[in-house]
Parts: sequence; C-alpha cells; structure tokens
Amino acid sequence: MAASIDELINANDMVVFSSSSCPFCRQALSALRDAGYTPKVVEDFDRSALSAKCGSTSVPKVFVKQNFIGGCNDGGMGGTLPLLKNGKIKEQAIRIEYSEPGDCKVDYSVTCIGTSVSLVLEDSCGTRSDTRRPSR
Repeated sequence: MAASIDELINANDMVVFSSSSCPFCRQALSALRDAGYTPKVVEDFDRSALSAKCGSTSVPKVFVKQNFIGGCNDGGMGGTLPLLKNGKIKEQAIRIEYSEPGDCKVDYSVTCIGTSVSLVLEDSCGTRSDTRRPSR
C-alpha cells in the first residue's frame, strides 16, 4: 500500500506532489533543483486526500518541513517561485547538524512561519522533541 499524504509529508523535509505532464510542476521542480534542493517528488498519490488537505486537486503542491508553501506561483504561503525569490523557503529549510565523538548525532530543524517557531530535535539514538511557541 502506498504511503498516505501525511506520512509522505512527515517523512520528508521537502515534498512535491506533481504530475509529469504539468508544466507548472516542471517549472516549480526546476526552480527548486536550481536553488540546490532535492525534493521528494510524488506522482502516485490520492488526489482526493490532497484536496482535503489543501483545498484543491491542482498540482504542484509543495511542502517544506511539513508546511504547505503552495503551488508554483501561488497558494499556501505564497507559492514556490515567489518564496524562493524572497528567501522564505531557505528560512524554512535551515538545518544545523553536529556530533561529538561517542555521542549520538543530533539534527536540529528550525522552522519560522509567520509568528510561530518550530524547533525539532532528533538524534541518531531515536529521541525526538518538537517545540512550538510564538516568536518575538
């Protein structure tokens, strides 16, 4: 059985629900790749589930750090091309990693959206914490 929409979004830092025949999908994917990103591209998915989550069946639908950023030019937080241009995708994709000898590797993920901040800490030993609070 294929993974659900939410499972795909939660398991990947960047997911693009796409169709190979869609020119807007190709444009959004090209722009993301040109900017140095390697999104998980999903073409086999339940469109009705995606519509329930995002409000329409059109593609592309792009998610960064579990946040719907939109389609190619609009929707969600403003759309892939505008958010690449203004740096908002880069802000969401910030990752800081470090490890110390003998310790678990820790991966920090910081997401800033509007007035909220999400900090996710995940180490190679399987511990995860997720903190959300208003930013100042």
